[in-house]
Amino acid sequence: MKKVDVLELYQTQIFLGTYIGLTPEVFDFICQEGWIQSIEDDQERGLCFADFEFLTLNLTSEDQSGLHRLDQNTIEKFNELDIRIKNQQEYPYYTLDFIDYDEGVVYIIRFKSRFNIDASIN
Repeated sequence: MKKVDVLELYQTQIFLGTYIGLTPEVFDFICQEGWIQSIEDDQERGLCFADFEFLTLNLTSEDQSGLHRLDQNTIEKFNELDIRIKNQQEYPYYTLDFIDYDEGVVYIIRFKSRFNIDASIN
């Protein structure tokens, strides 16, 4: 039996998942990370939380627990996911992952306008 690559399952969720509007609280946090500024510079305009959307990955119980415990193997797994997400894009990145270790949750956040423009081209 073929071993399932959990990162591929997470990538499928990222590609096919249902996104919802971003909350102002998450927007404020990611603003502190500098990610929003790089997109604003690229778009040559200011952005607000309504310009973004997110989904929450459906994690395995092992991965969720590993995030809570700050397990090094789990952290490395999500570092690899981050690399895979960024490798599918050019800078500035229009999709990113945000990990809430306390809650054991991984959010995928994306810039709506860019995603919808790209989707209509393909």
